[in-house]
Amino acid sequence: MASHKETAKQVVELIGGKANVVNAWHCFTRLRFNLHDNEKVKLNEIKQIKGVMGAQISGDQLQVIIGNTVAKVYSEVEKLVGSGSGSAAKAGGSEKKEKVISKLMDVISSVFTPIIPAIAGAGVLKGIVTLFVSLKWITKGSDTELVLQLISDSIFYFLPFLLASTTAKKFNVSQYLAIPLAGAYMYPTILDAAKAGADGLIFLGLPLPLVNYSASVIPIILSVWLLSYLVPIIDRFMPNVLKIVFTPALSFLIMIPIQLIAIGPLGHYLGLGLGNLVLWLFSFSPLIGGIFVGATRPIVILTGMHYGLFPILFQNFSQFGYDYLAPINFMSTTAVGATAIGVYLKSRNKNLKSVALSAGVSGIIGVTEPALYGVLVRLKKPLFTAMIAGGIAGGFVSVMGGKAYAFAMPSIISLPVYFGPEFIYVITGFFGSIILAIILTYVIGFDDEPNDTLKKSERSMKQQSAAKEKNVSISSIIKSPMAGAIVSLSEVPDDTFSQEIMGAGIAIQPKDNSIKSPVNGEIISIFPTKHAICLKSTDGIEILIHLGLDTVELNGKGFNILVEEGQKVEEGDLIGTMDIDYVQKAGYSILTPIIVTNSTSYKSILLRKSRGEIYFQEALLTISK
Repeated sequence: MASHKETAKQVVELIGGKANVVNAWHCFTRLRFNLHDNEKVKLNEIKQIKGVMGAQISGDQLQVIIGNTVAKVYSEVEKLVGSGSGSAAKAGGSEKKEKVISKLMDVISSVFTPIIPAIAGAGVLKGIVTLFVSLKWITKGSDTELVLQLISDSIFYFLPFLLASTTAKKFNVSQYLAIPLAGAYMYPTILDAAKAGADGLIFLGLPLPLVNYSASVIPIILSVWLLSYLVPIIDRFMPNVLKIVFTPALSFLIMIPIQLIAIGPLGHYLGLGLGNLVLWLFSFSPLIGGIFVGATRPIVILTGMHYGLFPILFQNFSQFGYDYLAPINFMSTTAVGATAIGVYLKSRNKNLKSVALSAGVSGIIGVTEPALYGVLVRLKKPLFTAMIAGGIAGGFVSVMGGKAYAFAMPSIISLPVYFGPEFIYVITGFFGSIILAIILTYVIGFDDEPNDTLKKSERSMKQQSAAKEKNVSISSIIKSPMAGAIVSLSEVPDDTFSQEIMGAGIAIQPKDNSIKSPVNGEIISIFPTKHAICLKSTDGIEILIHLGLDTVELNGKGFNILVEEGQKVEEGDLIGTMDIDYVQKAGYSILTPIIVTNSTSYKSILLRKSRGEIYFQEALLTISK
């Protein structure tokens, strides 16, 4: 396993270096970046870094999936790129125009991600306090309960201050100018008057509505966003000698009245409207709403857009004192973890079982990326299994009125936040989601990966023993260098291959970018255009892997060779990648012939599989002298 420092170093190099980074942060499992130029990102190479589970660009945000050790990797990334932006790129993103929804998701993710640990911890504590009071372990109204409620409520009550800080970082404006805007929203005169139902104030002849902004989300985000435009305008006309005092003074004098008169009430009622709209949809059909949210959550997580629901969740807590989406998310998260456990129980591949078990446990406790990327997406069918199980369990808990009474990440660790009259239904849905996911994993099934667990020396001895018993020559096995669909050479639309001019073999239509060594041996040739690799096994078999057809015309674009001529390799080593999406968009076939170029030296070259799917390192050819 690569060190966190080495992982961070490679990631930063492959995203274009420090100079390309506008903003960097992390969530529970992902490094997240805003970059000046996404074209500089070597996405496929990032995916091959040890310690990286996957990578994608969603909207204008690069996400590198690390898993449970993301905080440690980020601490090393921060040393390389800094915690702020690489330059003053407005709105914290690429200079390219973004689609509104993608940009909105990027902002929400950037603003909420850094504060998730604090609000999740406080949410669990709030649930525990409620549980202890219900069980009469703590007397309601006692000093002990008061102090514990103070601890757990303070983060939510003063949420605008936290959001002012993270929003300022996102929009590249001083946090020390942004936080006072939250102070204006949370000023006791405003809050007390709003709670008392007092009439609004009049400021310079303009009405100033009184609103309770505690635990609010949208108003402070809008205010800091506007501040990020106002400060540069003031700076432009302010003499340098006066900036340190008068830029802040004018910023407050202009912004705070504007936010209290217009932005705050607008954001407040926008949040209410958004929350009421979702509530109306669920009131119309709790079953359909629950099924939809529960079934689609794995896809939403895969795209990194799950933080987009946070404003609605917090609005629900502020408006109703509870949230009805969190239990559905909990069901879906549980289904993802349980499906991975189902794969562990059903699979016969020891390596896959090991990955599935650890990923399943991780999913049950709330971190789903290892299960999603390491098991469900990898095997495909289990992803749909998890969506079905999550949808059914989500529909059930929605119909039964499941609620969360504090914010927490959806996991078994957060059970106390669901404690209330509907707790029994949340528990029932939790166990039902696990059972249903495991059963569906068996019913729907998946294409198990081959179990190749024998050591090389043991295989060699078994082959030699079998050969002696049958009095035949020892055969060599060529493994598949890629995953995909088998295609006969006779069907390859290139006479050089279809007529076996270069030798016998097989072709594969790949479904993955990776190319691995099919043998123990040596790299004997790499074409300058990187579209073809020649290897020689330790027992003399010469193998050509020709990446796509006519791809020499790409001049190396779309290909990344990770080895050098003369380099020793072992079976299964990653030797290169082919960006199959890029090659196909460029108008070329990705069909990859795999040829034994010294075929005439062997008695027979037999196909181990002539049709269907083949996986990495599955037996492809048997060669006998």
